Amino acid sequence: MIQIITDSSSDISQEKAKKLNLIVMPLTVRFGEDVYKSGIDITNEEYYQRLVAEKNLPSTAQVNPFEFEEKYKELLDRGDEIISIHLSSELSGTCQSASIAKDNLDTDQITVIDSRNVCSALGLLVIIAGQMRDRGATAAEITEAIQSYIPKLHLFVALETLDYVKKGGRISPTVAFVGSALGLHPIVSLIEGKIEVVDKAKGKKSSVKWMSKKIAELPNKKDLPLLVGHANAPDKGEELWKLLEEQGITGIEDNVCMGPVVGTYSGPDAVGIFYIED
Repeated sequence: MIQIITDSSSDISQEKAKKLNLIVMPLTVRFGEDVYKSGIDITNEEYYQRLVAEKNLPSTAQVNPFEFEEKYKELLDRGDEIISIHLSSELSGTCQSASIAKDNLDTDQITVIDSRNVCSALGLLVIIAGQMRDRGATAAEITEAIQSYIPKLHLFVALETLDYVKKGGRISPTVAFVGSALGLHPIVSLIEGKIEVVDKAKGKKSSVKWMSKKIAELPNKKDLPLLVGHANAPDKGEELWKLLEEQGITGIEDNVCMGPVVGTYSGPDAVGIFYIED
């Protein structure tokens, strides 16, 4: 059997992974002295509750090579093939850890893919890989398809507050002050594997409209699913979902709570879209 492995930055919960027959390796989240396995010891929703209560930003740590090697060996001993798809190597050493584990096992039954992305954009690739496997695709066919989708993968997240991008050093305190005074909502995306502010919308409704216009300018591939994401604000995700459907966009598969890697910069109440361009 082909096993599809990812990490918890994909926003795929352990429950959803079990349902879709996927494997999610947890990153570590640290709030001061408190350490959690993401998606196991702390849910994404609980993460945002803690984020709001804390003065300092949390940190995340990669899955280490030993954890990958242990999981890979377990699956290889069962005779499985493995496709391991992970968050951008520009953001974490997790993909490198996976590659080290593969090299240690010295096998061609493992394929490690750097998604160059994170959050539900990564999750989307993983879900598609699982769907292809379930339809009978080979590991080589899945790998080729996923690699071809990576350059066309889009992540756009509209922030509710500038506080967290300021804390994370993505914008200066002066820009944050002026932006807040003007009611600006930054839009972040991934540029060459890194989280960057790509635009600003004025007002809450404008940021949602910005994303609906963006997907109209860069249309989604019709035969592939889309995901809507939120930062512990499911009602905002539902609002965006409804707006996209009203403009004729179909195939939205889920409204997902985004996890710590993007959430550390976005803060609570952000909303986003994740899709593959046609």
